[in-house]
Amino acid sequence: MAPVKGVVTLDGKPLTTGTIQFTPDKDRGTTGRMALGGIKEDGTFELMGDGAQVGHHLVSIECYESSAFDPNQPVNQAPKSLIPLKYTDPKKSEITAQVQAGEENHFTFELKSKP
Repeated sequence: MAPVKGVVTLDGKPLTTGTIQFTPDKDRGTTGRMALGGIKEDGTFELMGDGAQVGHHLVSIECYESSAFDPNQPVNQAPKSLIPLKYTDPKKSEITAQVQAGEENHFTFELKSKP
């Protein structure tokens, strides 16, 4: 395991909320548990606990609009994604990262509104 931190931007501006997930890439020989982290208002993130498994990872990012409960619409409405949905799927996001032991694992992920 190794600590991981970094920055997520959307169209050059910090993504101000959301979560990031590192999923070990079994096709490239990395196994183990996935790692999660929250994205802060300045776009920075740090994976929780002791970080991510050393090796190759598929990265996915989620960022949804928060909405207050509407008593006139008691059925849960699907939250609106603030980023293209392709980034929410580790197999489709096209974002990868290689976590290395004994290194400073700092990544910058630059998302685009129109990928």
